[in-house]
Amino acid sequence: MWLLSGTRMVGVAERFVIPDDLARAAAGEGREDWLAELPALVARIAADWRIEVGDPFLPGGMTAWVAPARDDAGTDFALKVGWPHPEAEREADGLRTWDGAGAVRLCQVSELAAAGASPGSV
Repeated sequence: MWLLSGTRMVGVAERFVIPDDLARAAAGEGREDWLAELPALVARIAADWRIEVGDPFLPGGMTAWVAPARDDAGTDFALKVGWPHPEAEREADGLRTWDGAGAVRLCQVSELAAAGASPGSV
């Protein structure tokens, strides 16, 4: 999971929305368990990081759930929760290196062992 700066909060989600493209991609990749665990995982991240999370950006991606978020200080972010795949293996390292120069600024990373995820891959 990544917390990225530079987006604007549009509201707090009242229900959990899974974008159609993500649902189709998850089914095609055999990631149904990851998708089923996603609402609880996002709730846990929100509680642990003390952030409010809105509905995901639409149409959304195919390997990650991304939504606006806001911390206790009122700072706006984007929360990205993705499943392990080769293209994302070193994404956090690259974002950390670029530090906002030509890319989003990485604010926080959590390596959780969740359904369908291994440490270092979410």
